[in-house]
Amino acid sequence: MNKSFTGILSDYVLIHVKGEAGQSGSTLRSYYTAIDQYTEWYTRTHKTKPEAMDASSFAKDDVRAFLNHLEDDNGVSSFQYYLSMEKNHHFTGRKFKARDWMNKYFTQEDRAFVNADISAVPEIARLLRQIPEKYKHRALFFFLLYKYTDFDLDQPFQEQYEKNNQKLIASLKAMVP
Repeated sequence: MNKSFTGILSDYVLIHVKGEAGQSGSTLRSYYTAIDQYTEWYTRTHKTKPEAMDASSFAKDDVRAFLNHLEDDNGVSSFQYYLSMEKNHHFTGRKFKARDWMNKYFTQEDRAFVNADISAVPEIARLLRQIPEKYKHRALFFFLLYKYTDFDLDQPFQEQYEKNNQKLIASLKAMVP
């Protein structure tokens, strides 16, 4: 069975976020809503089908354009989410600006992570576009492995994340003809 990238991403959210991270149903619905909204926006603006999307469809410029699309002329977000009250850092009210929430709750380590993640995207996206179709599932495996699971929880996160990005890039380069 061949699944689209967004289908695989949705499966990953279900398995990892619910099963391993123990997140609530409201959190899962928010993630699914975000994936669906991004997929709908991306396919409409790029005149493509969801099945054609891959990890390179989540490039920094596309994500930024999507976030800008979510805000109307008054700066009010149209992004829909499911309110969860189980933790005090969750959103309150029906509308929010993602950047305001990030400025309030992101630590210095969070900002370093986001910067490292964003800076690696162009190279990873470039490599993913060059990988032959027969290796795409393998590339997705490495992407999910190094981005989300290959961590020692007793060690500092940021250093591991940067090394994992290097391992991911090396793995993808090995698949490029």
